[in-house]
Amino acid sequence: RKTEKRKTEKRKENKPQDITMCSDVRSLSNFCLLYSIVGAIFMGWVGIMLTHQPLFVGGIKHDEKPMAARNAYGACATFIFTFFLSVAGLFYSGSVDGSAAAESPRRRHDGGDYDGIPQSTMPSVLQGYATNLELPPSVQDGIY
Repeated sequence: RKTEKRKTEKRKENKPQDITMCSDVRSLSNFCLLYSIVGAIFMGWVGIMLTHQPLFVGGIKHDEKPMAARNAYGACATFIFTFFLSVAGLFYSGSVDGSAAAESPRRRHDGGDYDGIPQSTMPSVLQGYATNLELPPSVQDGIY
């Protein structure tokens, strides 16, 4: 029974953390920023095509094309608005994360801190060499 218990404990330790997409303001803003850039370019292009060359866009009746162009420009404006909201979200998350980062120690991606990493026990390469820390008189006097 003890070995089974140890195996289940090891499985729990090795289980990766659950990471949810867009679970914080920064990742949500990054996603929306990229999505809104692509959407604004595409809908702007569709609006221009419907305005200047409606024959190249099929599936829309000729008398409905001006309304379709207005709708495409409206969607483009909505994507641009989302872009600016995403930029504001990135600034907000940067200001919140920046103040917290100054107060807390640096963290690794897995949640641990860098202070918990053991230091290297390898001998220094320059350990056998004598170091001369005295500066020559010309440097001490500021003559270069």
